[in-house]
Amino acid sequence: MALDFRGTSKVIDLNKRTLNCAGIWPERIHEPVFIFFSVYLAVHCTMGVVSITDNMSDMEYIIGCIEENMFNFMTLLKICICRMKSNSLAEFLKDIKVDLIPGRYKTDEEKIAFLNYNSFSLKFVKVTIVSCVIAATLYYLSVLAANVEMECFRLAESLESDFNILILQQLLGSTIHLCLLGYDGLVTTSAGEEAKLIAFGITAGCVLSTLLAYCYIGECLINESMSFGESFYHCEWYNISQEEIKLMHICMMRSTKQMQLTVGKFFALSLTTFTDVVKTSMAYLSVLRTFM
Repeated sequence: MALDFRGTSKVIDLNKRTLNCAGIWPERIHEPVFIFFSVYLAVHCTMGVVSITDNMSDMEYIIGCIEENMFNFMTLLKICICRMKSNSLAEFLKDIKVDLIPGRYKTDEEKIAFLNYNSFSLKFVKVTIVSCVIAATLYYLSVLAANVEMECFRLAESLESDFNILILQQLLGSTIHLCLLGYDGLVTTSAGEEAKLIAFGITAGCVLSTLLAYCYIGECLINESMSFGESFYHCEWYNISQEEIKLMHICMMRSTKQMQLTVGKFFALSLTTFTDVVKTSMAYLSVLRTFM
């Protein structure tokens, strides 16, 4: 069966075009563009903090100001992390590009598994970009209106090392943002401005979908690593050489340790994390309701 690998590089190309806008594509950093955006976001966030200190008595203003600056603060942290980790991310990209070569896979099953994940990644990037643009536009309008075994382990460890801090700030930011969006929605409803709820709903959906994608990727990594040892059991180990058997033993020993992405090295990223974040956000929201 002929499998089409011609479009597998689209997800990398799309990420490249997006990150080049901020000058942080790992293989080619544009320092002037990166400095411009980082300074702009830093100034914007600083002005937000100053504005909060000048209006400490107005709870609704503080909530709105934090909510408005949350995306900017999270974006600033992300582009700074990507800039600091650019060398290791560039090496990671080289390893990823090797996986785009069809000859790297021995069976159609391996190719299909790769193509499925590649297709999911492309859809995720497209949906994230579109939803973020729509949510940001509606929000500001509302404001204006009011597989190689050991290689897999190495790549997983590299991914974990480079992104655990980014994942931590994503979860913390999402927790706070969902809480503030819920509070804003309640305030808007009590004020009789139901029309603004559409913008808040889409923004909350964007935050939730992004958070769910992070957690789903972590869940996939855990599930694949758990089924990794079982795949050795089903392979024809009795037809391989002694040297390959020794290598298989090493892989089997390594497979007993679960591969996972962590949230700042504190706990594993999984679908359970998604429900925990949502529950924590609602708990914070119940506290904020006492200020209404």
